[in-house]
Amino acid sequence: MSTTEKQDVFPWRSAFEVGIGSIDEQHKKLVDLINALATQTIYGDGPVDADAIFDELVSRLMPLTH
Repeated sequence: MSTTEKQDVFPWRSAFEVGIGSIDEQHKKLVDLINALATQTIYGDGPVDADAIFDELVSRLMPLTH
Protein backbone atom coordinates (compact mmCIF):
# COMPACT_ATOMS: atom_id res chain seq x y z
CA MET A 1 0.00 0.00 0.00
CA SER A 2 1.39 3.41 -0.88
CA THR A 3 1.41 6.21 1.65
CA THR A 4 -1.41 8.01 -0.19
CA GLU A 5 -3.88 5.11 -0.07
CA LYS A 6 -6.49 5.23 2.65
CA GLN A 7 -8.23 2.19 4.04
CA ASP A 8 -11.45 1.98 6.00
CA VAL A 9 -10.68 1.28 9.63
CA PHE A 10 -13.94 -0.63 9.91
CA PRO A 11 -14.72 -2.23 6.54
CA TRP A 12 -18.27 -3.42 5.92
CA ARG A 13 -18.65 -7.19 5.67
CA SER A 14 -21.64 -9.21 4.60
CA ALA A 15 -21.38 -11.00 7.96
CA PHE A 16 -22.77 -7.81 9.54
CA GLU A 17 -26.03 -8.12 7.60
CA VAL A 18 -29.13 -9.11 9.53
CA GLY A 19 -31.19 -9.90 6.44
CA ILE A 20 -33.58 -6.95 6.73
CA GLY A 21 -32.76 -4.52 3.95
CA SER A 22 -33.72 -1.31 5.71
CA ILE A 23 -31.72 -2.21 8.83
CA ASP A 24 -28.73 -3.36 6.81
CA GLU A 25 -28.74 -0.03 4.95
CA GLN A 26 -28.87 1.87 8.24
CA HIS A 27 -25.98 -0.18 9.58
CA LYS A 28 -23.97 0.40 6.39
CA LYS A 29 -24.53 4.15 6.74
CA LEU A 30 -23.29 4.03 10.35
CA VAL A 31 -20.18 2.15 9.23
CA ASP A 32 -19.64 4.72 6.45
CA LEU A 33 -19.90 7.54 8.99
CA ILE A 34 -17.46 5.82 11.36
CA ASN A 35 -15.00 5.36 8.51
CA ALA A 36 -15.39 8.96 7.34
CA LEU A 37 -14.77 10.23 10.87
CA ALA A 38 -11.76 7.94 11.31
CA THR A 39 -10.32 8.98 7.94
CA GLN A 40 -10.66 12.65 8.87
CA THR A 41 -9.08 11.99 12.26
CA ILE A 42 -6.18 9.95 10.88
CA TYR A 43 -5.41 11.90 7.70
CA GLY A 44 -6.97 15.27 8.51
CA ASP A 45 -7.29 16.27 4.90
CA GLY A 46 -9.98 16.77 2.33
CA PRO A 47 -13.37 18.41 2.45
CA VAL A 48 -14.75 16.19 5.20
CA ASP A 49 -16.29 18.07 8.13
CA ALA A 50 -15.57 15.92 11.20
CA ASP A 51 -18.01 17.88 13.36
CA ALA A 52 -20.84 17.30 10.89
CA ILE A 53 -20.02 13.59 10.63
CA PHE A 54 -19.96 13.22 14.40
CA ASP A 55 -23.27 15.10 14.72
CA GLU A 56 -24.90 12.83 12.12
CA LEU A 57 -23.50 9.73 13.79
CA VAL A 58 -24.88 10.80 17.17
CA SER A 59 -28.27 11.72 15.69
CA ARG A 60 -28.54 8.28 14.05
CA LEU A 61 -27.52 6.45 17.22
CA MET A 62 -29.67 8.34 19.74
CA PRO A 63 -33.00 6.77 18.64
CA LEU A 64 -31.44 3.32 19.11
CA THR A 65 -30.66 4.00 22.76
CA HIS A 66 -34.15 5.08 23.85
